[in-house]
Amino acid sequence: MKKSFFVVGLGVLTAISIATSVKADERWPRWYIGLTGDYTYMSDQDVSGGSASNLQLNDGWGIGGSIGYLPSSSIPIINSLRFEAEVTYHENQISKLGHNGAAATSGTGNYEATAYMANMFYDLQTGTQWTPYIGGGLGFATVHLPTGLVGNTNDSDNEFAYQGMIGVGYTPDTIPDTQWTLGYRYLATDDPKYSGASTEYSTHNIEIGAKFRF
Repeated sequence: MKKSFFVVGLGVLTAISIATSVKADERWPRWYIGLTGDYTYMSDQDVSGGSASNLQLNDGWGIGGSIGYLPSSSIPIINSLRFEAEVTYHENQISKLGHNGAAATSGTGNYEATAYMANMFYDLQTGTQWTPYIGGGLGFATVHLPTGLVGNTNDSDNEFAYQGMIGVGYTPDTIPDTQWTLGYRYLATDDPKYSGASTEYSTHNIEIGAKFRF
């Protein structure tokens, strides 16, 4: 299901790229640094092979930083793309552990992930200060659980990660090389595997950000 979401997102990105045609303008500066802050929601995450059947989590937070490049071309589609290298960190506090129909017990600690991603975005040029965008990313994430929560040790695991993003950016006339963004991000990984157990990891994020071109 999570992979289907990512594939559909890439399909939408491709369709928009093919259908959209705008006049290409030189984009300068072409490099930028980006910063994001997230409100992070996680639904119950299933556990296999451990002492619990699922993790129940409180809403959390995330932060991220990126460096991006804007190509400039006479081809409109290429002129609307952005490419990024990004690192993000997300943290949600564990509230309870589910136990296959039995009463849930209290949990402690945080479910954490640090993701290292390569992203591609398509900016929908509107000729105004507002720029809707859609994007996706691939990479890997280090996912961490506290000591003995579902397995035997204090565990971290590196897994393939993927994400989809959609939102809108605003470029003020007074600061043309700065853009403020508001968007949604879905970030997930293959199931992390620990000592004696495996879990799910997927997050829904509402984020604000800023990009500074240089």
